[in-house]
Amino acid sequence: VQDFRNGGLRRHAPRSFKKHLKDAPFLFEVKNWLGFFEELGFKINETISALDVAIQIGRPFPMPFPWNIISKIAPKVFRKKAMEEFRRDNGYVLFQRSKD
Repeated sequence: VQDFRNGGLRRHAPRSFKKHLKDAPFLFEVKNWLGFFEELGFKINETISALDVAIQIGRPFPMPFPWNIISKIAPKVFRKKAMEEFRRDNGYVLFQRSKD
């Protein structure tokens, strides 16, 4: 099982988040996490969206400023697109070793 964040944490994480993790830096930084493991002989058996799990258990993701405000006042079409991107780029996968 692997959690993933496509696009890399450094590009998207707010400064405050990086500051909290200064003593535990992310050293594994690849642009396509899922592709990295597939190249090593693993195939994705199941993908679970972090957003869907958060909604299911009633624990929404905290949004950093200013996104917490923007997400409330942005047009519905923008919010929908942003949610779909978040759903696609954040989650958990269950890998299975390929039999090649």
